[in-house]
Amino acid sequence: MNNPYKVSEVRLSYKTKPEKPEKVRVNCPADCYRVFMSHWEKGQIEHKESFRMLLLNQANVVLGIYKISEGGISDTSIDIRIIMQAVLLANATSIVLAHNHPSGNKTPGYGDIEVTKLIKEAAKIMNITVYDHIIVCKDRFYSFADKGIL
Repeated sequence: MNNPYKVSEVRLSYKTKPEKPEKVRVNCPADCYRVFMSHWEKGQIEHKESFRMLLLNQANVVLGIYKISEGGISDTSIDIRIIMQAVLLANATSIVLAHNHPSGNKTPGYGDIEVTKLIKEAAKIMNITVYDHIIVCKDRFYSFADKGIL
């Protein structure tokens, strides 16, 4: 029988780097900051805002790091659906969010707090834990978890 509906087939994939990745376990915000900093382009931290995420398994081992968006000097667009898609593709059970403040001011703004709440609500529906949201600056960081915001 000839199918009259010709629609695209969707294929989703999750790939690790070909070389064997190191098993990195994070236990605190400082550990997360170090992992994020090791993957952040040093010249970009004070140049433009970027939003990233660590994907973790149940043992807090990093499955990968994912760049969600890159923006301008004072903001970047965050689509919660893109975040949840990456979490599900990686089979992550928890995440740590991070973005940088090019100004060097590590204090979260109202928008930072609100988007964190929205991401946490979306993750909760799927039984995903948001452990922290870290604001990255060149030589310091701010942890939402440490400050009791999460």
